[in-house]
Amino acid sequence: MHQIKNCCFFQNYTVGRYRLDFAYPEEKRAVEIDGKQHLEERAIEHDRIRDEWLKSQGWIILRIPAQDLKNFLKNVMKEK
Repeated sequence: MHQIKNCCFFQNYTVGRYRLDFAYPEEKRAVEIDGKQHLEERAIEHDRIRDEWLKSQGWIILRIPAQDLKNFLKNVMKEK
């Protein structure tokens, strides 16, 4: 568990049969970091089914492409 400004989040949090990259369980918020494998047709369908189920359970999912996160972190590190 990690804590940021009084908000607890968990890494690799399990909901049903799925594991979320990062989760804010109290507010049912999830952040998924998607690598290149998520661009494959089979993975796209799996993610769609998974997201539909999570949404039916009240979860909100934010998907971030791993490359975008990598670029963001590179830029942040350059500023310091």
